[in-house]
Amino acid sequence: MAARLCGCQYRSQHSGQSSPARRDAVQDGLLELGVPTVVYYPRPLHSQPAYAEYPAIDLPESEAVCSQVLSLPMHPYLEEAVQDLIVEGVNKLI
Repeated sequence: MAARLCGCQYRSQHSGQSSPARRDAVQDGLLELGVPTVVYYPRPLHSQPAYAEYPAIDLPESEAVCSQVLSLPMHPYLEEAVQDLIVEGVNKLI
């Protein structure tokens, strides 16, 4: 199941939030189960190099969210068994 999940050409994701330490532990645990996850924005957009020419601003909520969000696989071609693997893995780890 996990190999099929990882080999799927469709890459939609669903995002969820938790504390930074918990997010990393959930991500590591899902990886051990063969469930791919991703952190799309480890740094908030306003602190990315593309925005370096703009004045620095303080956006604490954006900074907090970037340390908490984890994206999970989600697309219309996920087989039910793979969905079950993802759900069971998340439930076990959170």
